[in-house]
Amino acid sequence: MKETVSFQVSVGRQPPSQWQEIASAALRPYGPKEIERSPYGKAMSFEFDYYPEGLETVVAHLKGQQIHALFTVRQEYTAADRRQAELLILGGGRIVSSVEGTLRWEDVSICPFCACRTADWQFEPLQIAEQPQGAVLACVDHWPWVVSAEVAQALRQAEVTGLVLVPVGPDRSVQWYGLRVTHRLPPVAVPPTRLPPNPGPTPQCAPDHLWNGLKHSQLAYRRQDLAAADFNVTYEHFGGMETAIRYEVISQRVYGLLREVGVQRLRCDPIRIVD
Repeated sequence: MKETVSFQVSVGRQPPSQWQEIASAALRPYGPKEIERSPYGKAMSFEFDYYPEGLETVVAHLKGQQIHALFTVRQEYTAADRRQAELLILGGGRIVSSVEGTLRWEDVSICPFCACRTADWQFEPLQIAEQPQGAVLACVDHWPWVVSAEVAQALRQAEVTGLVLVPVGPDRSVQWYGLRVTHRLPPVAVPPTRLPPNPGPTPQCAPDHLWNGLKHSQLAYRRQDLAAADFNVTYEHFGGMETAIRYEVISQRVYGLLREVGVQRLRCDPIRIVD
């Protein structure tokens, strides 16, 4: 896995005196491989070929100096990285459309102290506009996961664990199956996971009930805590207060099976397991 970090700093119309020197002094000890200055003189970019620990502290320090700062982290995985991973976040596939009014859900409250909630998707009334052609993994309107009957049959034959396949729609000739994952993983290991918490929850909320997303880090677990099934969902929720979701996590066995049956556009990112 290759990890790169881009740290951006900028100032307003009345920048503090010597702001470029202040930013450079804060970030130079971390060894940026490249520093770029905007031709307009209001921004700088520091590029790293690794993740420097303590960047959140630098952001806070520069903010105190009236210098706006943010950073982005990009992970790049090879095919070998994915083949060797024990667990991967389920991702990619196709996007298919529901027939209007048939994608339904029940709102489920996550926390008694705030308005954070998630969706319990109802597959029985769902109708999907497209018919599957062969082995297909897809999200309906960018949300719940479904698979074609061909993939569902392969999952049944493999006797995968942690999954219930729910027929989609009222017709007897079932073309799609919803994925209802039943096995929940333990909380992630923090550290080494660098997850930014969502600022929405109140002080009374559980500290780990909502996170912004995987912008800064892989998911990471301690092996001694991990008892994973073939299909899993994260303990934590990610996203916004009204659209919180759990990530689906699959085993290498499932990842290999999806590739073997011909599922296209898979984009499953490896999870880190710490011994």
